[in-house]
Amino acid sequence: MYDIIGGDGKQYGPLSADQVRAWLAEGRLNANSSVRSDTDPQWKPLRDFPELQPLCSGNVPAAEAPKTCGIAIASLVLGILGPCTLGIGPLVGLILGCVGLSKINKSRGTLSGKGLAVAGISVSGVTLVLSLVLWVMLIVPIITGAMLFPAVAQAQEQAKRVQCMNNMRQLSIAIGMYYDDNAQRMPTPSQWCDALSNYVGNTKSLFRCPGAPPSELCSYALNPNAQWQSPKLTVMLVEGAGRWNATASRPSDLRPFHHRDGCNVLFTDGHVAFVRGLNQLQW
Repeated sequence: MYDIIGGDGKQYGPLSADQVRAWLAEGRLNANSSVRSDTDPQWKPLRDFPELQPLCSGNVPAAEAPKTCGIAIASLVLGILGPCTLGIGPLVGLILGCVGLSKINKSRGTLSGKGLAVAGISVSGVTLVLSLVLWVMLIVPIITGAMLFPAVAQAQEQAKRVQCMNNMRQLSIAIGMYYDDNAQRMPTPSQWCDALSNYVGNTKSLFRCPGAPPSELCSYALNPNAQWQSPKLTVMLVEGAGRWNATASRPSDLRPFHHRDGCNVLFTDGHVAFVRGLNQLQW
């Protein structure tokens, strides 16, 4: 008895030799049709069974050459083009290669391209791994930079704030020297920058906050009401001027600060502090 794969791709059987002969006559089978017997479980072309060879004599139509599996071809192409598709192509190629290999194995010889499917799976797998590595190399620095950016910006702002405080300390020393050299008098408010220039070695950079624009000559304003070494914590110099020999006797005289949430202030006792509100200070 025999099992056969008909021209429609379906399995039939068990059939006797006479039934096989009848199907040959009807054109439902040919010498290349897949057949197995109860004594030989392997699928073989009908012509390979000696007992059926006489049935194949005559003009028996030859079977069509198996078609190449298009899915297997697509898998290989996508795998090769993997680097150009940012990992999407290899992933799809890997899936198509597995699907194509399964279809070829189940086709019982009607589909070819097993080698293409295997090659597609291999190439797609390799390019997928390479694409993932490239993605990691690109994304990790971006994520790391995004995480570090606030900390870096904060550190830069802190450095500018500290340098600004150092500038004001140097100006405080210059005011004290001027005070001692000029009979205990403060610099004239309208010319205080000019008066202090000689005491800082004409170093113009001390008059400008690092956070100020380069065109700004002086970042500080002198409180005309302040007196050196006053017993009270009165404002002497404050940020937010933007012009040479600027003065300020109240917060409204100042423009926005150079720092994010406050400004540096030099008090009459000689210390510098960063403050977030000026209305509560003594002027």
